[in-house]
Amino acid sequence: EKAAARAAKAGRRLVLVIDGLDEDCGSLPGSGLDTIAACLPMRPPPGLRVFVSGRPDPPVPADVDPDHPLRRCRIRPLNVSPYATHVTELAQREIDEVLATDKDRHGGLAYQVLGLVTASEGGLNHRDLQQLTGRDASGIDRLMSGTFGRIIASRADPYAKTRVFLFTHDTLREQAMGRLGPDALDSFAERLHAWADVYRRRNWPEGTPEYLLRDYPRMLADAGDLRRLVTLAADAARHHRMLDATGGDAAALAEIAAAHALISTSPAPDLLAALRLARHRSQ
Repeated sequence: EKAAARAAKAGRRLVLVIDGLDEDCGSLPGSGLDTIAACLPMRPPPGLRVFVSGRPDPPVPADVDPDHPLRRCRIRPLNVSPYATHVTELAQREIDEVLATDKDRHGGLAYQVLGLVTASEGGLNHRDLQQLTGRDASGIDRLMSGTFGRIIASRADPYAKTRVFLFTHDTLREQAMGRLGPDALDSFAERLHAWADVYRRRNWPEGTPEYLLRDYPRMLADAGDLRRLVTLAADAARHHRMLDATGGDAAALAEIAAAHALISTSPAPDLLAALRLARHRSQ
């Protein structure tokens, strides 16, 4: 409001641009967060204009007021960028190249990294990939500095202490999922579960990977793996480690809420699991 007032006084406008509204984490079930869309002003102050971009799906989140201008504003479809299309085609060819020619196929580093980052839904860092693949840092660095870097690259994450590996575009993960197939993805997911079990049996010691404390529950929730998710969300030792790592209990409460949401939407809700979670949440 202050910035808009200053702009209006100077005879100018303040423009607020929000890109990628469809990727808002607050719209995920059980997140416990307000969506960004719901936080946008119902009546912008004089001198303020708001531009929002996103994919057609998902639609406007349910927590947006029925009278909100976001529900009736003009929608301007954007033309496909020829440059973006060309880059995506190159990356898709790179995925096919990895699947077709990676040396020793299942033992090939590129194939393993592709499968692990796809199955994990992102968030693995350099050390995680070393542990999961059994390869040294230099081999992973060589892989990422080559053409494979068109598919997966390291990026800064505001919630992580180190850079994490993500697909350079969401559509590439969708392509990788289709090309790898469910059996291969299940195999990579099992490797992640076994890795998590090692730390769980050790009571989540100091140095537990950030991925297992922060992103792994989201992977379980998306897969509908209620048994593993409830086990994590009711693990006091793990939440003590998360408190040390983050300085608060917000992340623990969020994953308890996510587990509760999964229970409540299942055809046969597990009431004993719900009670375990409720008791742990109260503690």
